[in-house]
Amino acid sequence: NPAIIESIYETYVALSKRQELIRPILPLSIKNENRNAVFNFVDYALDINNAKNSLSDFLYTNATNLLNGNKLDARKAYDDLAYLNEINPNFKDVDVLLEDAHYKGTTFVLVGLENQTNQALPSRLEDDLLNFNTYGLDHSWTVFHNQKEDKTDYTYQLKMLFHRIDVSPEILNEKQYLLEKEVRDGFE
Repeated sequence: NPAIIESIYETYVALSKRQELIRPILPLSIKNENRNAVFNFVDYALDINNAKNSLSDFLYTNATNLLNGNKLDARKAYDDLAYLNEINPNFKDVDVLLEDAHYKGTTFVLVGLENQTNQALPSRLEDDLLNFNTYGLDHSWTVFHNQKEDKTDYTYQLKMLFHRIDVSPEILNEKQYLLEKEVRDGFE
């Protein structure tokens, strides 16, 4: 059943790891019975390899089918391919498919700025306003561009309209108050 291939693989890996944790502390003695504990170790290497190959084939087939879908399917395909690359590096053309899945799953946003203030806007200020890296909005699935690229198919277009720009110096107002009161000593 393809739905449980991953759990089979993970179970074999967990069993093998558990055995490897016990090996270094052997022999374990049972003081009440004056004997050493006996463990029957099983070599899971062949089972792990078979499960890994089955899982790799399943993930590869599933990811290539998902790449023909929408952006969310491409993101799922990317996750499957990343996991496949983790458990079985250099499997077929996974690296190429990873790049393809990332590109197909990415949302591209073209950002423009329109100055309706009737004031000259310095180009450096305009560049800073359009630099979305400083706002922390870019992440692995959303990319903002402020210049249109020919080969990019944009999902959204964002236009920022400026109606008024107010610039003022930073002002710090300080006021001091001196409060005095005469208090007689020894009384509440």
